[in-house]
Amino acid sequence: PELVEIEVRFGESLYDIARWSGLQMEDIEALNAIDLRDGLKGGQLLLLPLGKDDFAQLQSRRADFADSRVDRYMKRRGGLADVQTYRMRTGDTVWDVARENGRLPLWVVSAFNADVDLDRVGIGADLRLPVPGDSVEGPPPAPHAPAPATPIGL
Repeated sequence: PELVEIEVRFGESLYDIARWSGLQMEDIEALNAIDLRDGLKGGQLLLLPLGKDDFAQLQSRRADFADSRVDRYMKRRGGLADVQTYRMRTGDTVWDVARENGRLPLWVVSAFNADVDLDRVGIGADLRLPVPGDSVEGPPPAPHAPAPATPIGL
């Protein structure tokens, strides 16, 4: 097998990567000089001894995990109501934009912007932001018609 480099995505653990790749956690730990107790961070680079087919299988399993995680999150939030585009302005951070637009975790924003390096988003860049169903105001309640007046004593 060759050594391939992967970038850890938000929410992935060493256990997940070991399971998806068929490697032992201890082997990944030793190869990358990391400590099992420290956990992984989004953006961290790891070397893995994988052949071409094993690497393709790892990537497929990672994609399935990411999709199901986003699906479960959106379901808990009332489903996906819409996807909106937000143009970054002076002073914006992805963290603030995510918080102010549906209180979204960064890993969800990342999933909807897989082609964007969220650490290097500049002014004028467009971000796709999911709109969870629980953040959409429903239609205003129908007005209640007053009860018909009932004549007293007639």
